[in-house]
Amino acid sequence: MLSVEQAAVVARKHDLPLIVDAAAEEDLHAYYRSGADLVIYSGAKAIEGPTSGLVIGKTQYARVGETPDGGHWAAP
Repeated sequence: MLSVEQAAVVARKHDLPLIVDAAAEEDLHAYYRSGADLVIYSGAKAIEGPTSGLVIGKTQYARVGETPDGGHWAAP
């Protein structure tokens, strides 16, 4: 299995974003620092916030999932 760093190299070679589903990860920046363009976390698993989640990444990819009402955004 490829590491996130290795997958990032392949994604960049093909001009594709690297999106990581990090369901229960506790280090909220590890995959982003490793080269992922977008990281999606389950708030219910990682931070015990039922019906919540986090999307961390580059704005151009994070805004794709924005809700019609604007959602909630936190600055980096």
